[in-house]
Amino acid sequence: MRPFFTSLIAVRSELYRLLFGVLIGLIGASTTSGQSLPVGFNVNKTGDGYSQPTGLTFNGQQQFVWDKAGRVWVSTWNGTQYVKQTTPVLNIAPEVGNWRDLGLLSVALDPNFAQNGFVYLFYSVDRHHLINFGTTSYNANTDTYFSASICRLTRYRLIQTNGVFTTDYASRKILIGETKSTGVPIVYEAHAGGTILFGRDGSLLLSTGDNAGSATPDKGSSPGTYYQQALTDSIITPAENVGSFRSQMLTSLCGKVLRIDPNTGDGIASNPFYEGNNPRSARSRVWALGFRSAFRMTLQGGTGSTNPADGNPGTLLVGDVGSGIWEDLHIIRAAGENAGWPMYEGITPSYNFPDIAKTLENKDEPNTDATCNKPFLTFADLLRPAPVSATAVATSPCGTTPLPGPQRRYFHSPPALDWNHGAPNARTPTFSGTVATATTISLNSTACAGNPFSGVCAIGGAWYPSNAAFPTTWHNTLFFADYGSNWIRAATLNGNGGISQVREFLPDNGGNGIVDVAYNPLDGNLYYLNLSTGEVKKISYGGNQPPVVVATANPQTGSSPLSVTFTGSNSSDPDGDPLTYEWTFSDGATSTVANPVRVFSSAPDAQGVLVQTYTAQLAVTDSKGLRTVSPLIRISLDNLAPTARITTPVDNATYPLDRASSYTLAATVTDDNVAGLTYAWQVTLRHNTHEHREPIQTTASPTITISPVGCDGETYYYLVKLTVTDAGGLTASDSVKIYPDCNSANLAISTLQATTLTNSVQLNWTNPTIPFDNVLVVAKAGSGFSDRPLEVV
Repeated sequence: MRPFFTSLIAVRSELYRLLFGVLIGLIGASTTSGQSLPVGFNVNKTGDGYSQPTGLTFNGQQQFVWDKAGRVWVSTWNGTQYVKQTTPVLNIAPEVGNWRDLGLLSVALDPNFAQNGFVYLFYSVDRHHLINFGTTSYNANTDTYFSASICRLTRYRLIQTNGVFTTDYASRKILIGETKSTGVPIVYEAHAGGTILFGRDGSLLLSTGDNAGSATPDKGSSPGTYYQQALTDSIITPAENVGSFRSQMLTSLCGKVLRIDPNTGDGIASNPFYEGNNPRSARSRVWALGFRSAFRMTLQGGTGSTNPADGNPGTLLVGDVGSGIWEDLHIIRAAGENAGWPMYEGITPSYNFPDIAKTLENKDEPNTDATCNKPFLTFADLLRPAPVSATAVATSPCGTTPLPGPQRRYFHSPPALDWNHGAPNARTPTFSGTVATATTISLNSTACAGNPFSGVCAIGGAWYPSNAAFPTTWHNTLFFADYGSNWIRAATLNGNGGISQVREFLPDNGGNGIVDVAYNPLDGNLYYLNLSTGEVKKISYGGNQPPVVVATANPQTGSSPLSVTFTGSNSSDPDGDPLTYEWTFSDGATSTVANPVRVFSSAPDAQGVLVQTYTAQLAVTDSKGLRTVSPLIRISLDNLAPTARITTPVDNATYPLDRASSYTLAATVTDDNVAGLTYAWQVTLRHNTHEHREPIQTTASPTITISPVGCDGETYYYLVKLTVTDAGGLTASDSVKIYPDCNSANLAISTLQATTLTNSVQLNWTNPTIPFDNVLVVAKAGSGFSDRPLEVV
């Protein structure tokens, strides 16, 4: 036997499939050329100033935008633009757990909102509020994050008086999550879902995530999750301690589309697993199952029944955020469909979970077939590959007895489209004989025509109806997005339950953290939200476009008296219309010239307070009356800018991977009046091409928690940024990066021994003490490669 060298290490986080995706991306990826919207389409900013907005919706003259912190803002159309109320119409920030990917996730308006004012909210609950609200221990200013909690669905009534909206907080009604045992469990910092929307029949639908850990395949008791605390508090049952497999449990609210009565929160009798004696059970509420993180979904127009008893709320178009390789777009047409997670990621089987499913039991699914000694069904017993026949029947693993209940839940319902994280590769499902498989889309494909593409974070999008403002070729189309790659594409649905064409719309990197896409019936346009910049953008076709305002000032600081030249002549109009200019200054002066010059002096105001800071703003109006206003420009007199340098943590520091770590942030700052400085600390997790921003903290030295992510073949690091602002509006910033320490978690095996056998070598070793997925075996060329040893000792 030829001798060879073997190296063994334990590997975390599904490294093999992640590395494969990265390698394919390096080999086959192409750089996106300079592209724009299709001819005739335009994109314009219609709103800004939001802090981490997560969604928007429209009703009549109103636009509603909500943010992660738990605030809902309303803007009213005045004939030319949306005007935002100065204060949020609804604010439940003390109750909302705003951390990592959690917060106020979705808002929906009642179909009869104009009459009843009902608004529905789905959000993560701050643990301190969950445990202590209503007791003497509760403090509205206290937050408890990185702990087990729940997501809650509530309803409030809004009141409109003289055009101003307010909330009747006494109208609060909890539909899901009255107690810590009845909410959607939070056992991790991500994958909570979700979207609320109304079916055509008036039922309320809610998408949720598995809320499982992502560092390793989570089959329960996963390090880095809060499973033990969740068990102690009865947030999950012992049977639910199966990580990602909660998505496959009818007794869990995780990883589902739920369908409920909007007045009571009860499940509806026409739901597929409804229990007449327990309408509030998870089974009674489940409409579809098998999702990982169904963050955004929408309803296909013109589908569904108006009668809830028919069990047909309409066709759901669901974007499911994938794990390491594929993003999913599901078309859910019928009750009880199973999207397949975690045994499937996209159209094809996932990496590790199918093997785990063969032995992991669903303790809420006893085996009713007495012909074999098997007390509970495994998750593999409960999910089969997509069948050719719509009448297929799943039988007991013991024999030929059909499994109980609706059969759809036992068969994978593959997504209508999936796309790859690395190489431009998008697929639709098909069959090779009787075997479910996938086919890649291409421009000449008869199955689904389109250019291949990639992305990393599916956003379900918006349905664009007929008889709207876009050309007819874009009617009856789903516009869906990708948060990480920042594109919007258009999918044409066929009559067979699939997608026949995918067209490019907003090109790659056309947005900046697209988290929601919405159709506005008022003007027939599409709107989308940029989480990172806090902007609302509108995509329209033809017509008069608003002018683009560009306003600058030079200098903006200096000694009094200070002569400042303002420049507005760089503003422009997309249609070439002439512009008029209107400068307004905080001292009451105005100017209608494009480039005015003003002299500012430090002087006492009417109350005798010395004024050293002034503001200026420019509004430009085209010849057809459309107007755009610039941000405020600040002029500061007799004032030196502050300085800031972050001292903790140091730049390029590393964090361990075997535990969460805390940092008390600190910085050295200078200013004429240090006590008058305001602080803004922003922590951002950068992951490949997208990012996860934490809420801004405003104390001088806050404490942050760093989760142990990274070293799995993808790029991760935390960016810590500090901005300090003095009383005159001058700022200083500094930032540092913190990287994962890939050597902190010792993944090496020990006490390796090799014994020569006939035509093989037997290897014995001791496993690492920290969690890992597989043992990697590397041999010299010619000796073969296996990532799965025959035996691990």
